[in-house]
Amino acid sequence: MTRFTLAVALLVAAGAGILGDTGAVDVSVQSVLALCLTVVGLGLVAGAWWRPPRGLIVLGLLLVPVVLAAGLSDVPLRGGAGDRLWQPQTVSQLRDGYQLAAGGLTVDLSKVPFGAGGSSVRVDVGMGTLDVIVPADIPLDIHARVGAGEARLLDRSDDGLDVDTRLRADGSSSLGRLTLDLHTGLGQVHVRRADTTTVQGAL
Repeated sequence: MTRFTLAVALLVAAGAGILGDTGAVDVSVQSVLALCLTVVGLGLVAGAWWRPPRGLIVLGLLLVPVVLAAGLSDVPLRGGAGDRLWQPQTVSQLRDGYQLAAGGLTVDLSKVPFGAGGSSVRVDVGMGTLDVIVPADIPLDIHARVGAGEARLLDRSDDGLDVDTRLRADGSSSLGRLTLDLHTGLGQVHVRRADTTTVQGAL
């Protein structure tokens, strides 16, 4: 019963993710996790007729706080799945926003010649890892929000549920500030300067 329920939950999550990515319905990380929790609950009810599936009980207890935390972030599942790398070379190549439903997303801004007027970039990852690489000397204003997981902004690290953190960092250049608005429902956000080494867990 435990294996069957988990298989059904994964199929439901995959189907919801596909629908959200195509824009057919508005699907968030919380809604997918809530669907999985519902499937687990149904598995528990069905399993009670034979033998209580202890694995599902544990999984259900673990999912409850994660579902609640992901709801606080409310990141939509859009942008496909898998590993993605974006490396704009000019300010004009910057997108209004970068999105990924599930997987690992790297946004490398280290080669962009930012001007004095300042720029802003928003990135949303439903479930997975987000790695943002910024120029070594540019001033930064960072807002990171993680429903459940970790946010590592330069030398600061916060983890847990409903992580909401901000960081203002000066740079050695006279360029305008780069504003980063970063969100993930479940996973990790990491911001590092181009002259630092790659962190474990990032792409």
